Amino acid sequence: MKIWQLPLDLQNLICDFAWKCTTRDAMSSLNTILMLKSLKLPCNFYLDLVWCWHNQNGYTRLQNPLVVFWPIEDFRILFNGERIRAILFQLDFRKRMVRRCGTRAKWLENFDNCWTFYAKFGLFYKILKDLPQNPYCPTYTQELTNSGSRFWSAGFPMGLLFPLI
Repeated sequence: MKIWQLPLDLQNLICDFAWKCTTRDAMSSLNTILMLKSLKLPCNFYLDLVWCWHNQNGYTRLQNPLVVFWPIEDFRILFNGERIRAILFQLDFRKRMVRRCGTRAKWLENFDNCWTFYAKFGLFYKILKDLPQNPYCPTYTQELTNSGSRFWSAGFPMGLLFPLI
């Protein structure tokens, strides 16, 4: 038997026992989570662990609801805002294909206004990565060719990892 086949009072009782919320709140959160999963955004857009303040002992970190469902109200906590902003600053907004959906300042302003812009930017970023042109700034492109090393032009100095004895 499925939960939605039960009477509403029993559904609310189950959701209250499991998550301390109503069925309506749980289903609304579940629908949003399923929508986010269907977008298939890059995995580095999400946090592995998110803060939960509904715990009886205060706050704790729980696994992302995209992996193990639990209802949430503020979906901003799912997204790795620092990483998304770093990706935004790596893009070259002088190129037409990058500024097609707005300026960097507009994206940053929208991130603060609503969590859905994180998802919209994720879709936009997926499109940019699939294009044959390079959407990144020249300095970031050079960093990628230097094995991700920002400070060493010849790549990462392996001697720092294994000091001489």
